[in-house]
Amino acid sequence: MKNIGVALFLLLMSSASFAGRYWVPVDSSGVSFYTSNWDLYINNNVVYVISPDLPSHCSHKRAQINITLDKPLDKALYAYLLAAYSSGKSLKIVVDSTQTTCVLDAAKSS
Repeated sequence: MKNIGVALFLLLMSSASFAGRYWVPVDSSGVSFYTSNWDLYINNNVVYVISPDLPSHCSHKRAQINITLDKPLDKALYAYLLAAYSSGKSLKIVVDSTQTTCVLDAAKSS
C-alpha cells in the first residue's frame, strides 16, 4: 500500500512540474494548431521566432533560442527551424507559460 502511495505522489509531482509548458499557438478552445504566419531571425547569438499567433505572455510576440557552443540541442533546434522556414512549413512550438521572455523548448513543422 505504501508503494502505491509513493507511486501516486511521484506521478502527481512529475506532471505538475511540466504544467507550465505547452504547444503554441492555441485556438480559442485551447487546441494547438500549426501557424504559417511566422518569421525567423537571429541577432547577437539569439534566434527569434516571431508570430502574432504566440500567446500574450510572450513579450513582443516572440520566442527565443539562446545559441551557445556547448548546447547541441539549441543548435539542432535552430537548424530544424531554419529548414522549416526555408521550405515554407507551418510551425508550432513549446513555450513555458510562466515566462514573459518565452524560450523555445521544442518545435514541430507540418
